[in-house]
Amino acid sequence: MSVNKINLMYQAEYDKEKTTVEDIQGMQEVRYVLKGDTGKKFKKLHDPDAQLNFQRLLDGKSAVGFFVGFKNTGKSDYLKCLFDFFTNAVQLQREKKRVILPVLNVGTEEDIVPYEKVVNSIKGVCDKLSEEYPETKELYAEAGVGKFYQYIIETKGSLLPELDFEEECTMSELQRRRTRISRLQKEHALSYQLLKLKFYLSNYCSDIKKIVIIIDNLHQLRYDNEKMQEFIRYYLEVFECLENEKLSNSINPIRTYLIISVRPMIYRQLKNDDKINSYISSSSLIWKNNKIDTDQLFEKIGRGLKTPISVDADVAKQYDTSYKESLYYLGIKFKYKYSSMIEQLCFFDYDLMIEAYYRILSNITWVKEGNFRYSSNGIAQKGVSYTNITCIRALACGNNKLYRNHIMNENARSIDCLIPNLLYNTESQNYGVFILYTMKFFLRRFSENMEYGDDYIVLKDYVQCITSIFSSVSEKVFIETIAYLFKAEVLRKSVADIEGPSGERYDSIYGVELGTENKMYITSRGRRLFDMLKEDSVLLEICREDIYREIPIFEDNMKSSYDLMMEGKQNILFLDLLDIIKKIFEEEREYFELACRNKKKDTFIANFGKRPMALTLLEGVSKSVQYSGCCNVVANLEKTKKYITDRWNEFMVY
Repeated sequence: MSVNKINLMYQAEYDKEKTTVEDIQGMQEVRYVLKGDTGKKFKKLHDPDAQLNFQRLLDGKSAVGFFVGFKNTGKSDYLKCLFDFFTNAVQLQREKKRVILPVLNVGTEEDIVPYEKVVNSIKGVCDKLSEEYPETKELYAEAGVGKFYQYIIETKGSLLPELDFEEECTMSELQRRRTRISRLQKEHALSYQLLKLKFYLSNYCSDIKKIVIIIDNLHQLRYDNEKMQEFIRYYLEVFECLENEKLSNSINPIRTYLIISVRPMIYRQLKNDDKINSYISSSSLIWKNNKIDTDQLFEKIGRGLKTPISVDADVAKQYDTSYKESLYYLGIKFKYKYSSMIEQLCFFDYDLMIEAYYRILSNITWVKEGNFRYSSNGIAQKGVSYTNITCIRALACGNNKLYRNHIMNENARSIDCLIPNLLYNTESQNYGVFILYTMKFFLRRFSENMEYGDDYIVLKDYVQCITSIFSSVSEKVFIETIAYLFKAEVLRKSVADIEGPSGERYDSIYGVELGTENKMYITSRGRRLFDMLKEDSVLLEICREDIYREIPIFEDNMKSSYDLMMEGKQNILFLDLLDIIKKIFEEEREYFELACRNKKKDTFIANFGKRPMALTLLEGVSKSVQYSGCCNVVANLEKTKKYITDRWNEFMVY
């Protein structure tokens, strides 16, 4: 008996996919519509919660706000639409009595010097006001110089450089003032530009009531943490300088708002700086959520495709149904069946969701009855069959006939990691049961507030709890389990956490650095995957193809699901799944016995429940057996269920 993975036997064969020219044409059209120019404006910008929170922010006094959202959830587009700007150019919006200062794409500028960038951005505001308010030209006349000089004396007089006595004696009063102001500009460029801006606002721009500074796309600097923090610190200085500036002849200060748009990872990185963290702890936190309207999405695909194609095989045989019409019905089906799954697996990442839709819509292997296969006259040869099997397999496998777990691969693409192997094991260690138990541990404590950093699980609490239950199992196994789930993005750090390890550092595993004080939660992907285990057997079938087992490689139960279905041997597939479930149950029973010996039965039940995970997996297989009509497996199914419940009842009362 040799230890094998199914994909070791079939990998070479399945890499040789046969793709026709028509297939390629169809896939390229779908990709163009989803990811090309026609798709760039499709991001759904309406976000009532964010809009309400921004309104509250702007109705209040001067404040710093952090706009946090995961990658590609539409933060940039949302801010541009909300504040009506499209470039880095300063916007003077007189009807709204405000100035908008966008600071975009900071990290894309080569050799950026944070101080110079901030100075130039404030100078840009001054230049814009100078253009729009002709009266600001007074600044350069004798009277204006006197007023500006006096303003500096009253606000930041200590910054004005002293002149040499002999030099000062040779100057007129006007020259002396101009010289001191000029040297202030050279020696304290940022302070000079801020003083000039405040002077303009106080004396010439009385209709301006608000200044809104928007920093976006900061993640470009994520690999230079020091520079990123320095950049934000300077803008906090700008905010502090402007926040209480009063207009002349007015008791009300100009309100200043600094809005920093970041991903959760950057938000955590910024917390490592004490000054920034002091603002984070007292600032508004606004979350960006994004969903795709599948009705609009599929309608857009229909408009963009040049080639007519039918979604329904029977219809296609009778007459040519327009792709636009058929996609309308498909959009409705996805809206109620698969859209939420894709959103949760992709964390509402627009680009990743579009890649997921593309992977399903253009699939030429798993969407068996309806591949995007084009005939020479441009009409589909077949309709499209979208089921749990076809959609999930397309997401997990792409156009490969066999599932491969890419989580542990370095530089794996996000689209290849949507569905990890939840029964992951190696030749030396089975992690499957602990992966499932860890997910259950986090699920039983999950609350919606965890998504927003208001609640979390400290890693040391998990480790202390689970090692007390399974005391003979090495702590390293549980840290490896956490690291694997972290790489698979089944678990994530809370936005309340810092980037990198916190507290006492655990050994770095799989390139993941974690510490005892790291704060974590189970993601939407993790929650969805757990639900999928009991919806049908597809997820278990996928895991089956990626686990090590001591089975001769030429036996039928080492064949892939694809081959067994094609050979009409689906019953062998189900029997093999039942065998896997029984093995998982035996592990569960062993670990439960260990908990009982440690007098931790109640703790076990409190964290993992009274029901073994094997019955959850069996529930999914039972549904698939029912769907498939494999009646000759029903008896084995009932026998397995009885075996599990009877043996579990030796310890547990249901």
